[in-house]
Formats: sequence, structure tokens, C-alpha cells
Amino acid sequence: MFGPGEVVIPLCLLFIAVRHCPPRWAIGCGVLDAGALRVLPVRGDVTPSSDAMGLEVIALLLVGLVAGLAGHLRSLDYRRAVAVTESRRGEQ
Repeated sequence: MFGPGEVVIPLCLLFIAVRHCPPRWAIGCGVLDAGALRVLPVRGDVTPSSDAMGLEVIALLLVGLVAGLAGHLRSLDYRRAVAVTESRRGEQ
């Protein structure tokens, strides 16, 4: 159906987008990535079956997990930046 490289590249791009882009761009990238992974198994000679639907669900779960992890890391970066700023103000 599809190889691991066809799934890993969009997930890596999604991770980078959620981690470093403005929130509107990250949401847009997430939607595009989910759409791309959703139609990926149907590209070839695959007929809609339970196998294709199972792969689609797994791909969408991966999108959610990657976006959630990147969002969590983004919030940790923000908290760290705020803590550093507050500690620098406290030193002055």
C-alpha cells in the first residue's frame, strides 16, 4: 500500500510546523497533513476495505500524536522562556 517513508515525511513536517510556526499555520498544516495521509492508502490499486480503513485510522492517530507532542514541547519552550525572563528581571 504505502511505505514508511511516505508517512514519516509528512509527520516530520507537521512536527516542525506545530513546533515553530504561528498557531494558524500549524492548524492549517495539521489539516493538510491529515488529508494527505487520509488519501495516501487509496492512491494505488487498493479497494476500500477494512485494511485500508484500519491504516487510515492509524495514520490519523499518528497525526494526532505528533501534533500533541509538538504542541507540548512548544508549551514547554514558552514556559522556559517566561521563567528565564522572570529570573532576569528578578536579578536586576
